[in-house]
Amino acid sequence: MNKSSGKQLHFYTNYRNLSLRTLRKESILDFSSPRSREMTTRHSIIYNCQRLLCAALMTIAAITATAQSHIYLSPTGNDGNKGTKRAPLYSLQKALEMAISTTAKDTAYIEAAPGDYYMSEGCYITTANTRPIVVRSTGKEKPRFIGGRKVSEWQQQNSTLYTAHIPEAAWGDYTFEQFFINGRRATLARTPNKGFYKIKEATETITDNGKSADETFAATRIEGHEGDLDILEHVWPGANGQPKASFYHKWSNTKMHVDIINKEKNTFNIAGKMLPALNNIGKGTPYFLYDFRHALDAAGEWYMDYSTATLYYKPMQGEDMKNAECIIPTVKRLIYLAGNSEEKIKNISFNGIKFSVSKFNLPRTGHYPSQAAANTDAAIVLRNTDNLSFNDCDIEHCGAYALWIESGSSNCKVQRCYINDMGAGGIKIGTASVPKDISLLTKGNIIDNNIIRDGGKEIAEGVGVHIMHAADNKITHNEISNLRYSGISMGWKWGYGTSVACNNTIAYNHIHHLGWGELSDMGGIYTLGEGTGNSIVGNVIHDIASGSYGGWGIYTDEGSSNITIKENLVYRCHDGAFHQHYGKENIVENNIFAFGKNFQIQTSRIEAHNSFTFKRNIILQKEGGTATGQWFNAKMDISNNIYWSYGNALSFCGKQRTEWQQKREKSARFTDPQMKAPLNDDFTFINERAARTIGFKPFNYKKAGVYGSDAWLKKAQEGNSVHKEFLQATGM
Repeated sequence: MNKSSGKQLHFYTNYRNLSLRTLRKESILDFSSPRSREMTTRHSIIYNCQRLLCAALMTIAAITATAQSHIYLSPTGNDGNKGTKRAPLYSLQKALEMAISTTAKDTAYIEAAPGDYYMSEGCYITTANTRPIVVRSTGKEKPRFIGGRKVSEWQQQNSTLYTAHIPEAAWGDYTFEQFFINGRRATLARTPNKGFYKIKEATETITDNGKSADETFAATRIEGHEGDLDILEHVWPGANGQPKASFYHKWSNTKMHVDIINKEKNTFNIAGKMLPALNNIGKGTPYFLYDFRHALDAAGEWYMDYSTATLYYKPMQGEDMKNAECIIPTVKRLIYLAGNSEEKIKNISFNGIKFSVSKFNLPRTGHYPSQAAANTDAAIVLRNTDNLSFNDCDIEHCGAYALWIESGSSNCKVQRCYINDMGAGGIKIGTASVPKDISLLTKGNIIDNNIIRDGGKEIAEGVGVHIMHAADNKITHNEISNLRYSGISMGWKWGYGTSVACNNTIAYNHIHHLGWGELSDMGGIYTLGEGTGNSIVGNVIHDIASGSYGGWGIYTDEGSSNITIKENLVYRCHDGAFHQHYGKENIVENNIFAFGKNFQIQTSRIEAHNSFTFKRNIILQKEGGTATGQWFNAKMDISNNIYWSYGNALSFCGKQRTEWQQKREKSARFTDPQMKAPLNDDFTFINERAARTIGFKPFNYKKAGVYGSDAWLKKAQEGNSVHKEFLQATGM
């Protein structure tokens, strides 16, 4: 090969890095000869083709990069930025909008740097996305999206009182009824500071008779016992603050504004919709008064005076107001993701994110009795969504519910999340009415391995997990505790008739320390209506304390039917481990029901059909009776159960065990099941012989509750720390 051919080879090898101008400059080609001109033309064509090919490859790469884009958030970011690592955004709203604004199909990653993101308004997304979206932390700490703002620059008025100026409060429409300090919900000034007053007399007068109870309005005069209302002497509506009253009656918590105060007669009035006859406010109803200046008299209480835009707070012992983190809520819904029936929002995952602080304000019309707080809002609402997930997230300091998987939402997952300090309850699934378009029925959602605790702070009847009109949901391995009402509620139809709440699974949950002696007619697991394929399996339920009545472990109410209830351990419940009000064809087998305070098992209604099957269960007691209600008269299939007492004699609806065995259950066994230490909550068997004589199959009840790392298990166990306080409050 000659020098010329060598140079030509050099050209072909390195054409990516050379231009024709460079070639001429380096005299690689001789442009004076025809051969050189021919080669020049040929190489020019090759070069231009290569340039077009590179441009095409760059375009494809750019498209690919967009589809797999990373959008960055930072507490120091700005929504005017481009969302790059060097120029991050600030709000989750802007990041989601940016991720949704393209028709790309590949995953978009929203990378949130750890830190605090204060939200002046909620994140509302109503446009369907075409690509999966992952929202995650860029570090080990969880980014915290806060629906509130900081309060600082406190002024010390005396040794026990601090004040802060809230300029927005002078605007007239800026109100809030929660205040959080150092991660704790402070107490809005109330009286009595602990516990309740009880109504001496209540008189309801109809003021506007509507066509239905819901349309009828009434005024109710509340008479207090001597001395209870002395604190209202210098308070009247429109000055010094207008008090509110919170009433705890049966299964509901009614909250109303106080309109008229009569200090001579020791009365005050409330007015609004007439309360239902089955659940009204009357003599003996517990209540407290709150949200007025004269009630601010205890450490940990606060009050907001809107006339002077001044926030008052009495610190707890050891609280340093100079360094305290103080937050007031500004946002009702932190996240609202709502597609439509044709284009759902789908495939969005939140991983390792903390959602903190949302607000609930009492409407001017008040909060009326609403079982399970079914109609209250949530900090996070999903509507017409599919395959959304929350993994290893925190949802805390909520005004009402934490999360609502609403109509049209399916295949959503909440896993390993810590949900705590809720104004109402934890998670709602479905809606209070059946969708007109049944295709929009909420279904197929999974709530697994979560810790849900400390609810009912604003609306007492909130539930840990509430399944309404919804199907095919799985509620498994959750730790649910420290609520004022039920742990899990399933079904939303009273009485018999077709229900859409079918094929729901409630399994291996640990549910405990509920009721606290405040509300009544509740259960660790509570069910309503017919529903094929529903099951309650492997749960551990204990320490349920009701107010006036009805603290049960498993409570099949109002037509509950076709439910399989097996391998559950239920103990230390105020009115018993199991109660069926009425229903049909439920199967109650292979459970341990133990140590109810008043009774162990109960059934209430005689019906023509088979109410339930009750077989191969172990019933243990220490105090109270064994069975109560209609066990001798109701139609049921009952056999092969063990009954044993460590204290009081066995008593079946007031009758002795011999009559029970003769007239009700010939195959009953009255023998010690030989467990290790059931009185100390150890229900493992020393010897399984007695259990096997009735066909009982021992089960591992320790599978109930959360699973995972030692740190996660330890966090769940922290819920048991309230046991001493629970005993003091309930006497159980």
